[in-house]
Amino acid sequence: MRTSELDLNDRNFESATAHGLVLVFFWEQWESGCRREWKLINEAGEVVGEQVRIGRCSVEDYPELAERLAVRSIPTTIILRDGKEEERLVGLRHERTLIKHLRKHLEKEA
Repeated sequence: MRTSELDLNDRNFESATAHGLVLVFFWEQWESGCRREWKLINEAGEVVGEQVRIGRCSVEDYPELAERLAVRSIPTTIILRDGKEEERLVGLRHERTLIKHLRKHLEKEA
C-alpha cells in the first residue's frame, strides 16, 4: 500500500479530500472488474507519484456516501481537488488512460 493510499468512509471523507489532488475509487471488493481496476489505479499512482493521494470507498459499506456523491455504478473514479470534483470516470480504464487523466490535473497545479 502506498503511503498516500486512503481507506475512505463517512467519517474521514471530508477531511481526507479537503486539500490537494485526490483520486477516489468507489468499488466493491467482490467485483472482479473493480479488483482489476484497483490494481491499475495503484500502478498509475506509482507512475505519477505522491502528488496524488489515492483513496477507495466501498459502496456496500458506505452507501450514504456513494449516494451523496451520485455514484450510480461501479467502478466509479472521481478526481477531487481541494474537496471539489474535477472529473468523474465511470467504468474500467486502462492504466495509460488513468495516468493521462491524473497528469492533466497535475499540470493545472503547475
